[in-house]
Amino acid sequence: MGFLLFAARKLQLKRQINQLSYRNIELSQEQQTVSQKLKDLQLAQQKAQNTINIFATAANSAQQMAAGAQALAGGQNAQLSYMLAANQTSPATYAANVMNSIFTAANATELARLNAKDSEISLELENNESQLELLQNEYQSVKKAESNEAQNSAPTFGLA
Repeated sequence: MGFLLFAARKLQLKRQINQLSYRNIELSQEQQTVSQKLKDLQLAQQKAQNTINIFATAANSAQQMAAGAQALAGGQNAQLSYMLAANQTSPATYAANVMNSIFTAANATELARLNAKDSEISLELENNESQLELLQNEYQSVKKAESNEAQNSAPTFGLA
């Protein structure tokens, strides 16, 4: 009878081990997806920053060229206004700074969410690995006990 109890427990442990192993595979795939999203988000952030910088530089250059043309046409007072315009932040630069702030805030929120998800997955994976190790150790013990019980339960037919 003990042999059957060990066999049933062994099957139950094997099922739990398989379920944990499958969950670990799912978590690993999910973690890879999150990691890829993090990389994509960082790349998008770099591209957006470059685009904003190009936009701001082009807008500033256009403003300075217009002020320079005005300075050439208008004399000394216009030259003074050119120098002042060159030192002022243009509306385009303000717009670029606002766009950058909005994009940075949105990215920071998404990065925080993805990093939290990645940490959560890592924690669950570690927990599953420790459970899996305990279950496998118990499985080996039950398997050994089942084998011993099978040998002890074998009929001797008066030979021993």
